[in-house]
Amino acid sequence: MLLIPLNRCELCKYMPQAAVGAEIGVSRGEFSRVLLAEANPERLHLIDPWEQPADLLDTSDLPPRAKADNVYESVLAMFASERASGRVVVHRQYSQDALAGFADEYFDWVYIDGAHDEVSVARDLAGCAAKMKPGGLIFGHDYTDRIQGFGVVPAVNRFVRTTDWNLLLLTIEDIPTFVLAKDLEHPRVRMLRSLLYRLVPGMVELRNDPLDSFRHRTHTFEEGGCNIVMSFGRPGLNRPP
Repeated sequence: MLLIPLNRCELCKYMPQAAVGAEIGVSRGEFSRVLLAEANPERLHLIDPWEQPADLLDTSDLPPRAKADNVYESVLAMFASERASGRVVVHRQYSQDALAGFADEYFDWVYIDGAHDEVSVARDLAGCAAKMKPGGLIFGHDYTDRIQGFGVVPAVNRFVRTTDWNLLLLTIEDIPTFVLAKDLEHPRVRMLRSLLYRLVPGMVELRNDPLDSFRHRTHTFEEGGCNIVMSFGRPGLNRPP
C-alpha cells in the first residue's frame, strides 16, 4: 500500500482520463467540478438522493425537503451545458438503486462519498465492485477514525479482507481518500503506480499488512494548536514525545 502526500483534488489528475466515472454523494457539486476538470471523464454520473439540506448556511424557514430541492436544482444548473451534451448525467436516487441500473463492467472509476455509516459504505463498495471494468478503481473519501459515527475505515477494511480487492493507496491528509484495485497487475493499475512513483516525491510504501492497525492521532501542543498524524502499528509503539 502507498501513502501519497496529495490531497484528493490533486489525486484527481492521476485518475484514468477520458473514462466513464461516477460520484456517489454529490451534495452541492463542488467536488464534481474538480472531477470534471482534473479527471476529464468522457461521461460522469452524479448520484445523490438530495433528501437532506446540503447547505448549512441556509437559515431560511424552508422545510428540509425544500432546501434539499434547492441544492438539487443548483447542481442541475451548474452542469446544464454538460448535461445537454451528455457528458454529465444526474441521478436523483439512492446509490443502490442507481447502481442497479448500470450494466456490469460499466465504470472505469467510482468515487464514493455518500452516507458514511459502516452499513452504507459497505453497501456502496459491494454495489460498485460489480459494476467496475477490469482494471477499474474505486476511490472513496473520509478514511478516518477520528470522526464520530463514521464507519468508512471498518467497512473498507472488511471489504478488502473478504474480497479480492486491494487497498492500493491512501492520501496523506486530515481526511484521506482511499483507492481500491482488484487486479494490481492490470495495465491501468500499473500505469497509475508508475505515474505516482515518477511524479510524486515523498511517498511511503507499506509492505506489511497495515489493515486494522490504522489510527488517526490528534497531537495537541502546550502552546496551542494541534496536528493530525496517520499512525500504523500497535498502540504504544513509536509514540511521539
